[in-house]
Amino acid sequence: MKIDANKETLKKLQSELNDYKAQVGHLPETMQILYDNLKIVKSFENKADIVKFQIYNVLSFLSDIDIVEIKDISHLHFDLGLSNGEKWILKRKFNKILENLDSKNFVTEEECSKLKYVSECIKLVNSKL
Repeated sequence: MKIDANKETLKKLQSELNDYKAQVGHLPETMQILYDNLKIVKSFENKADIVKFQIYNVLSFLSDIDIVEIKDISHLHFDLGLSNGEKWILKRKFNKILENLDSKNFVTEEECSKLKYVSECIKLVNSKL
């Protein structure tokens, strides 16, 4: 299963980042973000945790809103500024999440066009696992 392989890869990368941090004394901002994300991913217990984190990352990227400001109750349009026209991107991003988690199912553009809240995004992707 890819999750186990990813955990090993993350452990190795975290070790390398720890070595780098010890040698340099601090991490550049982008490396710090990666390091912080690795700490979060390391704490995941199940696929649902991974899905939520990845959806938050996708929405943070698309909306240009910091991931810590996104909540399950955030409205995709009013809180995150996503237009109906931008929702087609969610299909591709959500299907990539499903593919990485070895799901044979996928989301459709029609399903994504009906999404209004972050919690609905999470529920949709989890329903396809």
